[in-house]
Amino acid sequence: MVTVGAWRVLRTPSPYDLKILHFIPVYAPAWKFGGPVRSVSALAEEQARQGQEMTVLTTNADLAKADYPGDGRPVQRNGVTVHYYEGNLARGIVSPALEEAVDVHVARCDILHITAIWQRTARAAHRAAAKYRKPVVVSPRGALGPYAWARSRLAKVAYHYLFERHHLRRVSGFHYTSRQEAAESAPFGFGRPSCVLPNGFSEESWQRDEAAGSAWRTRLDIPREAKLLLYVGRLHHKKGLEILPATLSRVMAARGGAMIHLVFVGPDEDGTQGRLNEAARSAGFGGRLHWVSTVPEAELCAAYSAADLFVLPSLHENFGNAAIEALACGCPALVSAETACLEYGAGLGMSGVAQRNPEAWTTAILSELDQSSSRLGARERATLMQRVGLPSTASAMVSFYESLL
Repeated sequence: MVTVGAWRVLRTPSPYDLKILHFIPVYAPAWKFGGPVRSVSALAEEQARQGQEMTVLTTNADLAKADYPGDGRPVQRNGVTVHYYEGNLARGIVSPALEEAVDVHVARCDILHITAIWQRTARAAHRAAAKYRKPVVVSPRGALGPYAWARSRLAKVAYHYLFERHHLRRVSGFHYTSRQEAAESAPFGFGRPSCVLPNGFSEESWQRDEAAGSAWRTRLDIPREAKLLLYVGRLHHKKGLEILPATLSRVMAARGGAMIHLVFVGPDEDGTQGRLNEAARSAGFGGRLHWVSTVPEAELCAAYSAADLFVLPSLHENFGNAAIEALACGCPALVSAETACLEYGAGLGMSGVAQRNPEAWTTAILSELDQSSSRLGARERATLMQRVGLPSTASAMVSFYESLL
C-alpha cells in the first residue's frame, strides 16, 4: 500500500495544475447529511485555494429548490465550480439528470474523485471514467467497513457483486481517512494504491472563544458552575447515544448529585431523541438534557468552548469530525474505541473507551471531569494541526492524484 503520511505531510509545489472533478451525491450546504459533505467541501475549497481547477458534480437533494434549482448551471462556491442537478431521496440519491450529464464533465477533467459507495448515481461516473480512460480515486468514507456491511447486508452483497465490485476493480487509487478504515476496507481494495489522509480542518475556523461559550451556556440556561457534556452530530442509533442517560445518572450520583447537563446538537433522524428523553426520565436524569437541532458552523465553536467534555460513544466512525473540532476549540473529547480519529487525537486531549456500557463510560467521564488541566494548550493544538491541518491534507491529496496520472 502506498501511504501518504497521515501525521505530517511535506510536499513540493505541483509541477502543473490539475483539473479535478469531485463526484458526490450531496454537497454543501446539505449539512444534514453529515461528515462527508463537510469534509469533501473543505477539501475541494482548499484545493481551489492552492491553485487547482476544482469542479463538483452533485444534486440538490434536500436543498431549497429556490436557491438550488437543479438545472446544472455552474454555481461558484468559495472558489469551486459546483453543478447541482435535480436529485430525489429514495433508496439512496436518485438523479437521472446527473447521470446524463456526467460524461461531459468527466471528459474534460484530469482526475475523478468519487465519494459515493452504494450509490446508483456513481455507476454513471465510473462508466464515464472508463470510457475516457480517466484515473479514479474513491473515498469510501466508512461505507466498506463492518458497520456499513451489517446494514441491509443481503442487498449490499447483491449490489456489490452486480455493480460495486466491477467498479472498485477499475479504481486507480483509494483514499482512506484513517488506518482503521484502511484495514477494514483492505479486502475491497484489490491491491490498488492508496493513501491515508485525515479529514482536513482549518486552523482559523476552529478556535476557542470563552466569551461566546459563556453566552451559549446562558442561552441554554445552564449555570456556570454546572458540568456541561456535549454531543454534536446527527441523532441516530449508530452513534450509540442510548448509554448516555444511565451513564450520566451514575456520574451525578458519584459526584454527590452535582449539576451535570448534557447537550445534543444535531437533527433527529430515527426517533433517537424520544428514546433518549424516555431513558433520561427512567434514569432520574430528566430536565438535564438539552436539544439544539442545528447551528451554524460559527456557533459550533461557541458550543465546544462552553463544554467541559465532548462525548461520542459511537458504534463505528471511520473518522469522527466533531471530536477533532472539539479538540481544536480546547474541549477534551471522550470517544468509543471504534472512533477512528482517535489515532489523530490520542495524547492531545482525546481518550477512548474500549467498552460500550454505562459502567465503563461512568468511570471514564469521572476521570476526565476530575482532570483540571485537560484542555489543549498551544503546543498540543499545534501538534493536532500538524496532523489534521487542511492545507497539508489538501496538498498531499494532490500529490496522490499526481502519482496516479
